Amino acid sequence: MTCKMGLTAGVVCEYNPFHNGHAYQLSETRARTGCDYIVCVMSGAFTQRGIPAVLDAHVRARMALMSGADVVFELPTLFAVRDAKMFARGAVALLDALGVCDWLSFGCEDIAALDAACALDESEPTVVERLRERLARGESFARARGLPNMPNLVLGVEYRRALESMNSAMRPVAIQRAPRSCSAVDGLAVMSASELRLMLPNADAVKPYVPRNVYEIISSADGALRFTANMDSFIIGMLRTMSAEALERAADVGEGLENRILDAASFAATREELIARVKCKRYTYARISRILVQAALGVTKELAAAHPEPGYARLLGFRESARPLMRMIGGGSRIPIIHKVGRYRYDPVFRLDMRAEALASLTAASLERRKGDGSLTSSVVVIK
Repeated sequence: MTCKMGLTAGVVCEYNPFHNGHAYQLSETRARTGCDYIVCVMSGAFTQRGIPAVLDAHVRARMALMSGADVVFELPTLFAVRDAKMFARGAVALLDALGVCDWLSFGCEDIAALDAACALDESEPTVVERLRERLARGESFARARGLPNMPNLVLGVEYRRALESMNSAMRPVAIQRAPRSCSAVDGLAVMSASELRLMLPNADAVKPYVPRNVYEIISSADGALRFTANMDSFIIGMLRTMSAEALERAADVGEGLENRILDAASFAATREELIARVKCKRYTYARISRILVQAALGVTKELAAAHPEPGYARLLGFRESARPLMRMIGGGSRIPIIHKVGRYRYDPVFRLDMRAEALASLTAASLERRKGDGSLTSSVVVIK
């Protein structure tokens, strides 16, 4: 599987926004694997938490390419806004299909807990019974499996299980998440992406926690920054005019959850208030948030069932030095590589990506930036 120019590591990411901890992971990935190239598969307009990314996918790809990545592809929205299992499945399948990745690198809060969770045989009768009992008590699926409240750990478990279920030749490498103060990243402090998003649009506030190139991009973004709160009216209005049958079609809706959501929409004035009314031990904030976006975009059970794995890889950007790798991908990928929209604008999964960008653009701070043609006009980013 190793290509002639050396080893290649795949990384699943969102970079919302890219920060020092992400730079640390890329640096550690090179150190741990000895790879010559890093290929990223990154969420597009919306992330796995069901929120719009703070900047569009091409801008975030540029951040990554200027900070250690060599090639960036987009994870189709059909997988980007799903639960941990399907998010991981889609990302791993896409990287595997490219045919060049020797490693799959991911960050993790607790590697010992990751190893213990992966060693658990969930087909064993006593484990199945314990899982059933905990679910019956109203616990979320992750909690019922005994996993701590660590999103990257949960994803790490699913990455490794996806590799095994697909019999992928990629080898997993878990990178311990960078500490808050990390000398390996230019001596700068590390803060989570969710904390950084709360600081925006104050670019100077995030400056200590992001690479210099990323700070320059954010500080010049102005009205291009996107904010979840700008979805409030659309989400509430959509739900107040939607039938329970239509909402039940959303990919992650089950157990009558559509009725609970629609009832809350009658009283909630904002998206945050709506989620607060619905969430509980069983139905987490992230799950409710994802369902809202799934309903808005048309991520249905039927569409998901018809496309269990990505059928294409959309190229967002690459470094000039990675052209040898791009030729390897072009010659050996099992799925088409999309450079331009072209005929894929009629593909049902790619049309979902275009709808996602059109909706996410409405959350931009500037009216001028709310035009919905980004998916059609953006060019592949090339870094020299």
